[in-house]
Amino acid sequence: MATDDATDDATTSPTIERLVVVGMGDVTTRFLIPAVGQLAAAHALPDHFDLRLVSRHEVSAEELADDVERALVDHGLPREVIDRVIGAAAHHRADATDPDELGPVIEGDAAVAVYLALPPDVFPDAIDAIARIGLPHGSRLVFEKPFGDDLDSAVALNEQLRRCVPDDDVFRVDHFLGKQTVQQIVDTRFANRLFEAVWHHEHVESIEIVWDETLGLEGRAGFYDSAGALRDMVQSHLMQLFCLVAMERPSSLDHHDVADRKVDVLRSTRPFSDDLRACSTRARYTAGTVGDREIEAYTDSEGVDPDRGTETFASVTLAVDTDRWREVPFTVRSGKALAEDRHEVVVRFRPATPPGSTDDDAPPTNLLRFGVKPDRIELDLVMGEGADHLGTRAAALVETLGEADLDAYSVLLRDVITGGSARSVRADEVEESWRVVQPFLDAWAADDVPLEEYPAGSTGP
Repeated sequence: MATDDATDDATTSPTIERLVVVGMGDVTTRFLIPAVGQLAAAHALPDHFDLRLVSRHEVSAEELADDVERALVDHGLPREVIDRVIGAAAHHRADATDPDELGPVIEGDAAVAVYLALPPDVFPDAIDAIARIGLPHGSRLVFEKPFGDDLDSAVALNEQLRRCVPDDDVFRVDHFLGKQTVQQIVDTRFANRLFEAVWHHEHVESIEIVWDETLGLEGRAGFYDSAGALRDMVQSHLMQLFCLVAMERPSSLDHHDVADRKVDVLRSTRPFSDDLRACSTRARYTAGTVGDREIEAYTDSEGVDPDRGTETFASVTLAVDTDRWREVPFTVRSGKALAEDRHEVVVRFRPATPPGSTDDDAPPTNLLRFGVKPDRIELDLVMGEGADHLGTRAAALVETLGEADLDAYSVLLRDVITGGSARSVRADEVEESWRVVQPFLDAWAADDVPLEEYPAGSTGP
């Protein structure tokens, strides 16, 4: 049940030779230009690939070459690859919201991929400009997350897009879907009878989806303070992991078959309790030490408005109202400036009762872990202890995945260029993900759930 190119639908769409990246901020320099470099090194770019970088400022050819080289130099790419990307790249000064300025960059007979690497509040005006320009047949319009900042704004954006391009020509990026361990969740679930048979409330006690980081803001205050952990991580990346873990078996790995099952499970999902204080936590970090780094309090960081009440730690517990997941809690959490990095999905199975155990013994349990960073799959077993097997001990079977040939952004950009959609997020997925988190957003905005604090370098609130 592989999840690579053979399962994609790229054969129905033309390969795109022209990529227009609108915006030259962090996403472009840290992720998109290196992704182009990886695809060039893997001979996965079209022969006549044309990379157009758009910003509102003048950039000379020499400055652009320096910018591209700086973005590529730390990725171990050979000189000829770096030179090819520099040769393919050109800068165009244009306002993304002005069709007269953006039009000449986009217009042409051949299909084009327009990648909006822009702040989300610019999306509506940029979509309007592109609609007025018109896209050549077979073109794709690509969006970075977050797509909207709540349910109403996501619905409005989707409605606006439907008037511009068909939904199959829209690629809503979630780079987690390009990570190899995330792709392995589907394979592990559905290609192994061992797990598929016990993927059920009778056998599963709880599931955690965790993205804990030791990093603080790292210069992202401008975006992060208006978003917070719930919008930045939970609604997008982690809800995609939740869907892959909780969805029913799709009839195929076609984009729409998988998206249908994701939407089904999202529509069955609600807060685990009517009391949102009992099933959610929000907090922000105070000053502390992470490893050998001194971290200032979040509210003291440049660009942060302390009165906004933005959380750097978000945890929500969800219930899925299906027979498979009856009364199984799904805890989805993300936090910054914590004691250790922990990026994993943990399936906790109900404990077994070994022969000879008593009610006072701590029941052993099995854990299945999907480690996203580093990439690994681990199954924790319970085995006998000692020659007479009078006790138990934990043992782990670990498969460490080798370094992927392409990183997550390269995988997604390859899909954009070749017309694949398997790793794009469909419109109704986005809306249903926002619907799931909207009760928490509303309760937190109304201060129905208190904003807690935790020292940087701690395990959280």
